[in-house]
Amino acid sequence: MHIGYKARDFPNGIYGSNLYGDHDLDVDWFDIIWAAITVGKRNSNQINQHGVFSAYEMAHRVSLVWLSLRMSSGRLIRTGVYDNMDPTEKSFVSFSMGMLTSKLFVHKLLDVHWLEHVSSFDKTLLVNPNTKSRPDLIGVNKNGDFVIVEAKGTTNNYSEKNQKKAKDQVKVISTINGVPPVLRVASQSYFHPSLEVFFQDPVRTDEDQSISLIGEKGSYFSSYYSGFGFLLSDEMRVFESLGVEVGISDEFMRLIKAGEYDSIYDLSRDSCFDGGYKVFPDGIMIKLDESIWGDQKMSLEPSNR
Repeated sequence: MHIGYKARDFPNGIYGSNLYGDHDLDVDWFDIIWAAITVGKRNSNQINQHGVFSAYEMAHRVSLVWLSLRMSSGRLIRTGVYDNMDPTEKSFVSFSMGMLTSKLFVHKLLDVHWLEHVSSFDKTLLVNPNTKSRPDLIGVNKNGDFVIVEAKGTTNNYSEKNQKKAKDQVKVISTINGVPPVLRVASQSYFHPSLEVFFQDPVRTDEDQSISLIGEKGSYFSSYYSGFGFLLSDEMRVFESLGVEVGISDEFMRLIKAGEYDSIYDLSRDSCFDGGYKVFPDGIMIKLDESIWGDQKMSLEPSNR
């Protein structure tokens, strides 16, 4: 499948032609499900105190994908279920799509394989006291560098207003542990009529309203993987009816159990298939039931699958 995108303001000499101009990003349902369950606010203490709630929360993200998206001519479009939601429901789904596509795009285009909510990294951070604003997400690339990301999503066409907000929010954080992030990404998903993304690295401006984050990479990875603690228990059954299996590669599990989080990103490899699972660079493994997630089924409306 393909997601059209417009890339703007990335340094061409560093990131190449894929981050300059209009292109298509190739994705599959494995990618989409992985992005859905590995990004967002799932790492709250309340959720992770009980593995079953982590499982249900992630399963809810999977069900949103199944209910809201279908494939048409190699593109992703809204389902009738999505179109018939009330405005509040649509707002939540569009927010979720913004988070999902942000994870997909930084993973595939920037080698940023880990992305989580800023508050999971620096729990002392609330909002910028001057702007009352902050970006959503902080990522780590395969070199261990930090990236700041703001994810926006809208049900309809591209919104210049939303993009301006995103650009303003990613500029709020000036440094992470005293070092500027290597990138600040303002990402917006929208439907035109298929799912598309506007992906931008806004120019940094000097301002007095910036704030700094303080945190450790070990704590970052501990938080990122904490929601997957249930995977060795019977709570995995939550995913069965959705046709999804989730796991963690043995190498990553060994480091997680040992608490050797600072070494996690050294294991990063390109995505590959192994035993029916697609193994992603963060060690998360996804297996899909073809009878539920096959292209033919996913081209139909949910009521006809």
